Amino acid sequence: MDCSHGALPGFPVDVLIPSSTEIVVMSDNLLTRVNPTPAFPNLLELNLEDNFITELTPTSFRLRPNIQILRLGGNKIIDVTNSAFDGLSQLVKLYLNRNNIETIEAFGSLSGPSSLEMLDLQKNKLTSISIGTFTGIPLLTELNLSSNNISKIEDGSFGHFKKLRVLYLHSNQILQLTNATFFGMPSLNRLTLSNNKIQNLPDMAFKGAGSLEFLDLTSNSIPTITQAAFSGLLNLTALSLSSNNISTIEDGAFRDLIKLRELSVWDNMLQEISASTFVGLAPEDRTDNTGLEVLYLAGNRLTTVTKDDFARLTKLTFLTLFRNDITSEGLEDGSFANLGNLVYLSLYANPLTNISSATFEGLVSLESLGLGNNQIQNYPPFVFANMPSLTTINLSNFRSFSFTLHPDTFGNLAALRNLNIAGVTSVSPGVFRHLPCLQAVWMGGLLTCDCDILDLVTWLNRTAVTVRPFETSSNPVVCYNPSHLMGVPLLSLREEDLRMTCPATTEPPSTQSTVQICPTPSPTTEATTAPRLATTPRPTPPLPSSFKTAQPGTCPGPQDVTIQNVQDSRTDIQWSHGGKAVSTDLTGFVIQYQIFGHQSWMTTQKIHSDGRHFTINDLLPDTPYQVCVAVLCKDELVQPGLDHCVSFITKSASPVTSQLSQATVVGLAVGIPSLLIILGLLAAIFWKMRGRSGSSSEDEAGYVLPERPHRQEADQNTAGCAVDTQVNEYQTSPFSGESTTGSITSSYLDLGRAADMLNSTDADHDHYPPAPVPRQNPTVSSSSFNNTAYAPDSMNDNIYTTVDDDALEDGADANMSSTEDDVYIHVIG
Repeated sequence: MDCSHGALPGFPVDVLIPSSTEIVVMSDNLLTRVNPTPAFPNLLELNLEDNFITELTPTSFRLRPNIQILRLGGNKIIDVTNSAFDGLSQLVKLYLNRNNIETIEAFGSLSGPSSLEMLDLQKNKLTSISIGTFTGIPLLTELNLSSNNISKIEDGSFGHFKKLRVLYLHSNQILQLTNATFFGMPSLNRLTLSNNKIQNLPDMAFKGAGSLEFLDLTSNSIPTITQAAFSGLLNLTALSLSSNNISTIEDGAFRDLIKLRELSVWDNMLQEISASTFVGLAPEDRTDNTGLEVLYLAGNRLTTVTKDDFARLTKLTFLTLFRNDITSEGLEDGSFANLGNLVYLSLYANPLTNISSATFEGLVSLESLGLGNNQIQNYPPFVFANMPSLTTINLSNFRSFSFTLHPDTFGNLAALRNLNIAGVTSVSPGVFRHLPCLQAVWMGGLLTCDCDILDLVTWLNRTAVTVRPFETSSNPVVCYNPSHLMGVPLLSLREEDLRMTCPATTEPPSTQSTVQICPTPSPTTEATTAPRLATTPRPTPPLPSSFKTAQPGTCPGPQDVTIQNVQDSRTDIQWSHGGKAVSTDLTGFVIQYQIFGHQSWMTTQKIHSDGRHFTINDLLPDTPYQVCVAVLCKDELVQPGLDHCVSFITKSASPVTSQLSQATVVGLAVGIPSLLIILGLLAAIFWKMRGRSGSSSEDEAGYVLPERPHRQEADQNTAGCAVDTQVNEYQTSPFSGESTTGSITSSYLDLGRAADMLNSTDADHDHYPPAPVPRQNPTVSSSSFNNTAYAPDSMNDNIYTTVDDDALEDGADANMSSTEDDVYIHVIG
């Protein structure tokens, strides 16, 4: 029964509610208390969100003993007393988020809901957690205490949680931890402590939580990482220490982290690192030949990078060093020589003044390079020649440092597709002669329009290369100098506009470089996920932003973008994302796709923030496409990076399909007239029978015709409630949450199957991978660790799938809680 979004002060009294009702939705009404009647003996789920309930009494739920999911978020509850949930012996999930709760007694008593497995208390006014706060709910597997005012946690408060796997403590006022804070938590594998006021990490700070796989300490005040701070965390795969005050990491501090794959030390005060900093993170330190894959060191105070610093991190695929103080003298040649697997490198916004090809020795797999906003004024010939797999380079400069490009600067970059040279004042078309795959160039707004530029215009008008001033702009490039040409679009520039006579064309001769052919996708390849080799084309985002890595607190992009079920006219695209657990600003996704080589992109309608798949229709057969998943942050599009895009080729049109289409047309041409004739005969029979029924009794006639008016009257009396008398979808609908015709469309999980998982004792930890999921063949997203507290999970591989509690399928708005943005629902195995 759905009575949401009305003005009801209580349960409807003038509606005949079937005793078999299993779901009642009363959200967004005017309830101030929970009436003990009607009884609802078979009720499995009760939704009372977004009302004005101030208290829970001992009789509130006694006549509804079978409730398994209870939603009380967004009310005015201040205290949760011992007897608040009396009689709820089957309760599995309880949502008390977004209230004004200051004290909780119900979970520390023997009369509490001991069957509880998921408890959400986020966004309340709790100030402390004591050792007896949760002793009455030992089966809990997920606890959300985020966004309260908790400043103190008594040692041992979580010690009786032997099954707890997920604990959210972010966005509180926690000042300190001891090595007994998390003692006795053998099953814990995800812990978030970001946005607190933690001032130090004691030795063995997480003693007793040896199964921990994901740990977030972002945005605290930690100054030093000691050698024993993370001792015992042998299963940790993702660690964020971003936005602290870390100036020192003691040698061997990560020694025990033999499974760590992602490490973020973004925005701290580190002045130096060494090979000893990363002991424990190299393949030779481990028995399984794995190693650290993702390393964020951006926003520190590093001045030097030597050959030894990263030499042992041979599995590294993603490295950010932007916004440091690294100088050309401090960047030793060959510093990245051992990083043959590195795909992404950013040295953006450092004080580098010069580079050479030796700087990038060994980076044979590198695909994205950021060098913008340095102080480099000249890029010598073949300076990037050691990186033949490059598809994107960012040399943009907005610091009043103009720079020049040699005609051979980009030699040996046959795979390059995206080039950002915003800030350049003059450029010859000869600069692009080595780039047969070039698709997009960003030139800024400082161009001097001279004869060389005129040659460039001629070249651009003969190619399919897109030219724009900046990555975020769709405006045309215009002249800046001389003054009489300021604002004139570059592509419409003519020789007479220059007011000078230009010599014969200076375009480069037709050498081997100018006639190179860009590699094309193999016709036999149906789908790829961001190919590593330069011999296959990489997807290019509509407006690439891979060098504008989002700061913590923004909306990160998707991960694991893949194409499936490619047909001749459609395909399915899937991705993973942490949803609103990653960022409350996330409002949805859109899919952008184009035919390879075309300049125009097509954009789908908005996809809900819960969506993780989409079917693209109306594609052309046997055609190469590239497709990107873009996030909507507060309904504003965040341009996708290269790692959010994939490429594929549609199948050839099947002859059988063509024949079928022809047969369908013929069938319709013959069948429609026949159908009309049959309908005419049926109508005649109906009217004849209707005439006979006129001689029937008044009661019979009244039963047939007035039925609809009576039904409408009854509907009006329900005050907007929809009573479902059909078989409950709770037990019959697919686990994916697909709605059953005639039943309440709901985002709530299929309890029939969920209960099996909730009661499972399977301890196979392969089902509970950390977030982000380690990749065997990583294609690292530049935004995968922007807010590491909530890195995305794969919905297929991780039963800790994050589901936005108010997220519904399209058309299910009746059950949506529009203000509950941060609730985490997890199916716990």
